[in-house]
Amino acid sequence: MSHRLIRKLAYGAVLSEEDRAGLMHMIRHTRAVEARHSLVREGESIPRVLVMLDGWACRSKLLASGHRLITDLILPGEISHVQSNLLGYADHSVTTLTAGVVAEINPAEIPGALERWPGLARAVRWSTLQTDSLLRQALINNGRRLAAPRIAHLICEVRARLQAVDEPVERGFDWPLTQDDLADVTGMTPVHANRSLRVLRDNGLILLERRRMHVPDPDQMAAYCEFRPDYLHHAHAPSNPVR
Repeated sequence: MSHRLIRKLAYGAVLSEEDRAGLMHMIRHTRAVEARHSLVREGESIPRVLVMLDGWACRSKLLASGHRLITDLILPGEISHVQSNLLGYADHSVTTLTAGVVAEINPAEIPGALERWPGLARAVRWSTLQTDSLLRQALINNGRRLAAPRIAHLICEVRARLQAVDEPVERGFDWPLTQDDLADVTGMTPVHANRSLRVLRDNGLILLERRRMHVPDPDQMAAYCEFRPDYLHHAHAPSNPVR
């Protein structure tokens, strides 16, 4: 499962064999997690950095009213809380959306490891900057796009992120988001999110069955929601891809 993480980080830097060995050492502590399991609670101290080796998770904030906002998704091969030791406590929650496997890294190991393996250090910095870019795009998506294009853009993004780590997407991919999840990640009510999803289905832009999402014509879908993947910073394929 570590190949997804290596594949992702290789977009940010050329990873030498030493870099990869160092990365494997850093993610040596892994554990299986169940779906809908809390990994980090808002307000608690963060004793570790989390890597989603398999499965989906999300970052979220809970309002006083009880309403939840999902700020972003954490997909296979992605890192959460890289700089947690600088923050001191979690300002958001992290919850699994599916069963999966999580690696835990002691933040105390990170400064020495990144100094020892400069390629890995560059790749981790790139990953942090990409996360910032994803959040900026989410602000634009939820703040300026109409409902159906907003959901379409999210689907295009997820598809591109999975494809970037060699997850097969041409014949469809897992879509574990419930109606409430989709509403929380796009800033809508569940009813509005469901109605907008139906618009995409009725127009033949997506096929969704048994939590499997398929985009029959990715170019048509991208044109519909003005999806341009440049903000993912995948323009340059990894120079040392993992097979």
